[in-house]
Amino acid sequence: MKHQPLTPREHEVLQFVWEGFSTREIANKLGRSYNTIAMYRQQIRSKFGVTTTAAALKIALREGILVEKK
Repeated sequence: MKHQPLTPREHEVLQFVWEGFSTREIANKLGRSYNTIAMYRQQIRSKFGVTTTAAALKIALREGILVEKK
């Protein structure tokens, strides 16, 4: 499936989502507002052509975009 590439920040946000962090927690970690992180999450879904974060995670895992933290 072809989609627009993620920016480094979008990739970072998606990785945090995969690791189980909430939007608020990600905002605190990155020193950004809740709304900014929510916008990144929406952009990620849009780039992948899906409406849910779970679907975006599934695509990212299938394409090897996400890595398992040990």
